[in-house]
Amino acid sequence: MREKELTICIWIHHISTFIGLFASLYHIAAGRKRPAFRTGGLILFASCQAFGAFKIAVDLAKGRSRLRKSFENIHSLCRDKRQARGLLWVMTALSAVFKTSTPCLLR
Repeated sequence: MREKELTICIWIHHISTFIGLFASLYHIAAGRKRPAFRTGGLILFASCQAFGAFKIAVDLAKGRSRLRKSFENIHSLCRDKRQARGLLWVMTALSAVFKTSTPCLLR
């Protein structure tokens, strides 16, 4: 797996974190009447994304990457480079879809 691919996957993950955070904050601030469990779910999701955004900001300030270490652990579990590469892209896509679609589903 090339360094460029890993960097692209990390930035996709970071951007989807911020999109999920802002989307959930937007839906909370919209003030629509919704069931309590949906509002609670939005607040819980927004707080988790805010914590993730805080960790991203700290990592960028310190110049390190926790995700890079996680991807190295994933790479050690796979048998070959092709499998590790596919798993990396699948996990990146799933996390991006989850982070961007959850606020829309809870609105």
